Amino acid sequence: MKKRGSVQVVEISFVLPVAMLVVLSLVYLSFAMFLYGHCKNLASIATTKLCEKAGEDGLYWQILGNYIDDKSLGEISSELSSDLGNCQVLPGLGFDSTCTVNGKLHLPIASVHIGASYFGKQVFSIDVSKTAYKPKEFAELVDFGHSIENDFEVLKNIYDSFF
Repeated sequence: MKKRGSVQVVEISFVLPVAMLVVLSLVYLSFAMFLYGHCKNLASIATTKLCEKAGEDGLYWQILGNYIDDKSLGEISSELSSDLGNCQVLPGLGFDSTCTVNGKLHLPIASVHIGASYFGKQVFSIDVSKTAYKPKEFAELVDFGHSIENDFEVLKNIYDSFF
């Protein structure tokens, strides 16, 4: 009888640490997945704010390439950094972020990069980009398309009448 009890003690001494390690690993992994989702949401919010601020400098922002002023970019970048600072709940966990607005084919593209590191090793990296469309410019573009369509029909009628 005493032999059987000693076998159970030895078995529990091997199984219990492994079970605790598995449970703690699952809790830690779920916390990391929550942080990843939260950071992805913060990046999406920051790109939306950058898109809203793009093109507020003046009428010729597309020609000059001045898509966003430094003050607005700094405000959104500092707000993102402070939100990421609130996520640093584990010791050794660090976040770095960059916000940029670049142009491609005269359309501003807002980009946000967030990198997370744990004791110097990179854990995950998030890149979110979004093209900024201004409703007024989109409406002007649609009106321009309609006017080209109407002009094309007039030209087609003239061409048909001559030939």
